[in-house]
Amino acid sequence: MPESGKRALSFERMPQDDSKSPRGENFLLAIGIDTYKDKQIPNLHNAVKDTESIVGLLQAEYEFYPDYTFTLYEEDASRESILHTLDQLTESLQEH
Repeated sequence: MPESGKRALSFERMPQDDSKSPRGENFLLAIGIDTYKDKQIPNLHNAVKDTESIVGLLQAEYEFYPDYTFTLYEEDASRESILHTLDQLTESLQEH
């Protein structure tokens, strides 16, 4: 059983028919926030950990490469940072 206050995520890879899917590059923006400045928003306990787990899974199993993965956690996930990162992502997509 997981430690108190910690949850373990597990994912099962679904079989895919790759012959019908065009191959391209995968880009990812992942945001995880546990602690909010606005006290009206309840704090979470596993958002960052869960986001890290999902990013790890996508990189390990689904060809999301670190160079094309953008992550923002906690105070780094401000509105300004999210918009800036989306601009960076848009520029990256236009180059490809």
